[in-house]
Amino acid sequence: MIFKSKYTIVFSKSRESILKNLENSIFTGFPDYAGKYFTGIVDKKGFRLKLMEQDHLVFKGKLINDENQKNTIKLSVRLDFYRLLLIILIICFLVVSNNGNYFILSAYIMIAVFLGYKNYKSSQKVKELFFHYLKKIDPDYKIISNTSY
Repeated sequence: MIFKSKYTIVFSKSRESILKNLENSIFTGFPDYAGKYFTGIVDKKGFRLKLMEQDHLVFKGKLINDENQKNTIKLSVRLDFYRLLLIILIICFLVVSNNGNYFILSAYIMIAVFLGYKNYKSSQKVKELFFHYLKKIDPDYKIISNTSY
């Protein structure tokens, strides 16, 4: 995943129990910290969540009606808007501040590649934590499709 991944997930439990478990795991304030994993919102149509310590990815789930009447969620995992804006601004700064010095430009490119790789690995870890939490909610869930771009 560079910018966005999409998943179709089928749950064996009811929509209400899945959304209730997600809602119960949202951090609302400091007296209510124990056992909380996410920040965000959950409503009847879906959810928009971020992991508490890893807030650069947004998990947006939309409940859909499946032809087999299964509990299906279209999940979109993407970079937070402000993180993407920061990456674009840094790239623009590096291009503008080059001044024809190719040594510095190559150092900038190496740093950008390193930070991109670090961000990619961090994104993989955050997605793994999210799917691990979904496994706690419903051990029998299935990922039907997966697309990344």
